[in-house]
Amino acid sequence: MKLVAEKCFEPLREWYGKPIRVNSFFRSRELNAKVRGSASSEHCVGSAIDMDAGSREENKKLFNWCKENLKFNQLIWEYGNSNGPDWVHISYNASKNKNQILIVK
Repeated sequence: MKLVAEKCFEPLREWYGKPIRVNSFFRSRELNAKVRGSASSEHCVGSAIDMDAGSREENKKLFNWCKENLKFNQLIWEYGNSNGPDWVHISYNASKNKNQILIVK
């Protein structure tokens, strides 16, 4: 949890300079099943954060900044539309970051 916060969330928060709501961070397997998360969700090991800046347009800014400025395992545009995602998922892995970008519709 410290690594994804240190390597991804904190640099993003410093750049953005406004509040960013964390919707999900660590999730137990039981909670992950209840919210219908992926069985292999990185939330279950504390290496993923779902965040929201208050609007799709602001979330799009977060997504694009992360894409251009951070190393990450996965960056996911979660739902939304062309104006922006409903929220942004980012994960970080200490040993192998794929810099994989996904869009979930």
